[in-house]
Amino acid sequence: KRTHERKGLMDHYTENNTYQIRTFGSYRLDVHLPGADMDTVVIVTRNVDRTDMFEDLYVHFQGRSDVKDLIKVEEARVPVIKFQMDEFEFDLAMARLSYNQIPDDFDVTDDRHLKNVDQQSVTSLNGVRVTDTIQNLVPTMKTLKFCIRALKLWAKRRG
Repeated sequence: KRTHERKGLMDHYTENNTYQIRTFGSYRLDVHLPGADMDTVVIVTRNVDRTDMFEDLYVHFQGRSDVKDLIKVEEARVPVIKFQMDEFEFDLAMARLSYNQIPDDFDVTDDRHLKNVDQQSVTSLNGVRVTDTIQNLVPTMKTLKFCIRALKLWAKRRG
């Protein structure tokens, strides 16, 4: 909201269609091990860019007493803000869509939403897309969860 206010774009801002926050990976699939971070992406409209994330959102987090260990990693292949909140560690990436508003029927797995989207945004969306696809294709998540947890424990013990 602050970014839209600063840019004079409040006519494009709505609570429901300006951004979405999605988790993906091991937390979303419920196969995480203790101490794992929560992979998260904020999906935004074309009125917000990555610089806004690292300026407005990062500064907002700096002012919150419940946010700890705040680090911005701007030069990574997938730029993120890392932080801890409520005993959880987060990696927050950003994906910028080419829309003024996120469609009500937005389905992240639909390839048409990738049109005119930069590579960092596509990469950021891929985690959510893969997680959604797994959840849609696997008939019994319970079995998959057991197998992934077992594999993770085996790999952790092997170093």
